[in-house]
Amino acid sequence: MLILLAATHFLVDSAALILAPLWPLLGNQVQLANGGILWMVALWSISTSFGQFGIACIADRFPCRWMIWAGPAVAVACMSCLGWATSTWALAGLLCLAGLGVAAFHPEAAANAGNCLPERRSQAMAVFALGGYLGQFFGPIYIGWVTEHYNLQSLVWSMIPGFAWLVCLCALLRTPTSGCPRAASRLETARLGTKDSTIRLLSENSGPVSLLILIGTLRVVAASGVPLSLAFLLDPQGQNPTEASFPIAAMYFGIGAGGASTFFLKPMQERRVMWILPICASPVLMLIPFTRDYWMVLTVGLSGFCLGVTLPILISYGQQLIPKGQRVASSLTMGVTWGAGGLLVPLVVHFLKDSNLENMAFLLYGICALLSGLLCHGLPQLVNPGSRAQ
Repeated sequence: MLILLAATHFLVDSAALILAPLWPLLGNQVQLANGGILWMVALWSISTSFGQFGIACIADRFPCRWMIWAGPAVAVACMSCLGWATSTWALAGLLCLAGLGVAAFHPEAAANAGNCLPERRSQAMAVFALGGYLGQFFGPIYIGWVTEHYNLQSLVWSMIPGFAWLVCLCALLRTPTSGCPRAASRLETARLGTKDSTIRLLSENSGPVSLLILIGTLRVVAASGVPLSLAFLLDPQGQNPTEASFPIAAMYFGIGAGGASTFFLKPMQERRVMWILPICASPVLMLIPFTRDYWMVLTVGLSGFCLGVTLPILISYGQQLIPKGQRVASSLTMGVTWGAGGLLVPLVVHFLKDSNLENMAFLLYGICALLSGLLCHGLPQLVNPGSRAQ
C-alpha cells in the first residue's frame, strides 16, 4: 500500500511541477505580462494548497478513499491540456481544476501512508514524500525536453501513461491484500467522531498548530521561492524553459534526497534535525545568485537537501499533534503552509523584479529558512509520539 501511494505521489507531483519552468512561457502564450502570470501562480497555489484543507475536513469525517485516484485523474487531464489554453480564462480554469485534483489526493493519501507504519510515522512519510520529490525532480526535466523537441501542445499525449497507471492503481486498491492489511481498519477509526469538529480540534492545540503553520510557511517560502526566482532569473523572456529546468530540478532532487534520508533517522534525532538543517540551508540559499553552471546546480541541490530533510518530520509532527484529525493535520503541513508561502512568493518576486533586485529574493529565502529553524524551539515536545499517533 505504501509503495502504491508513493508511486501515485510521483505521478501527481510530476504533473504539478511541470509548471515550475513554464510560467514565463505560459505568460507569453496567453499574452500576460510577468505581473499577470504571477497572479496565475497565486491562483495555482490557492487551489493546490488551501483546497487541501477544505477537502481534508470532509475526508476526516466521511470515507473518501476514491480521492486517491480521482484527484490524480483530474490533475493529469488538466495539466496535459495546458498547451491548448489560448486565453486567460482557459488557463485559469485548467489551473484551478488541476490544483483541486492535486489537493484532493494529498490529505487522504498522506493519512493512509502514515497509518501504514503508525509506530514509525516519520519513516512512512519519508517513503511517501520520496515519491513526490522524485516526481518534482522529473517534472521540470520532462517539460523541458518536451518543449525543446516538440511543443507544449504535445504534452496532451502524457495522459496515456498517466491514466494507464491510475487504472492499475484502482485495480490494486480493490485487492484486499494490497500492502497494509491492518492499516485499513486503523484508517476507518482514525476519523472524526460525530461530536467532534475540526474547529474544536484546532482550538485545543491552537498555539502549537499556529506555530507549526508559521514554521512550515517560512520553510515553504524558501523551498518554493527558489524555483520560481530561478525561472525568471535564468530565462526572463520565457523562450526556453530548458535553461532553467536543470537548476529547478536540482532543487527538487535535493528536497527529495533530504526527505528520503528521514527514513534513517531515529525518533530522538528528528527534533534536533528539524531546527539545525534549515539554519544550515540559510547561507547556501543566499549564495545561489552568485553561482553559475554546475556550481549553481550543486548549491541549489544542497539547499534543497537541507530543507527537504525536515518536511516529512513536520508532516509527521502535525499528525501526532492532532491524531483524531490526521487528514486535516496533513493538509495544514502540506497544503496551508504551501498556500501561504505560495501566495507570498509571487508578490515578492514581482516586487523585486520590478525594482531590478531579483537577487535579493535569495537573501529573503535565507532569512526565512533561518527563522523557521529558530522557531522550532517553541514547539512542544510530544511524549511517546509513536503511541500517540495510534
